[in-house]
Amino acid sequence: MHAALGRPLPPIALKTDPENCTSPAAQIGCDLDEVIALFRRAMPDFGLKLVVPPPLPDGSAGRLSLSAWRRGDETARVHSGATAGEAVRRLFDSEVQDTRERRHRAGCPTCRGIGWYIASDGVRAICIHPNAQD
Repeated sequence: MHAALGRPLPPIALKTDPENCTSPAAQIGCDLDEVIALFRRAMPDFGLKLVVPPPLPDGSAGRLSLSAWRRGDETARVHSGATAGEAVRRLFDSEVQDTRERRHRAGCPTCRGIGWYIASDGVRAICIHPNAQD
């Protein structure tokens, strides 16, 4: 087994100060750090995944995909958009709708707000809630 040859380190030390960005890659990192900080303020209990696909064969940009989830969630919904702004809007619209539905279901005597119950035959059944608006 041979030791891998390493490449020499750049003569200039890498700067780790995000306020002092000097290269395009460092600038992207700084911008992403700011976006992540904003996301954590807006949705403090959530993780975030952003997928930016490479251009399509015709040169057009593909749709961005974005998902947010809480620790312990079994699944996470994926929201997509032509732009990051559109994907984020769809994410927030979805969260607002989910909050409305949870608030609406909270007083249900059948499922007690969780959205499902065990039916008389022992099968898990989805609770039917009227489509009333808050």
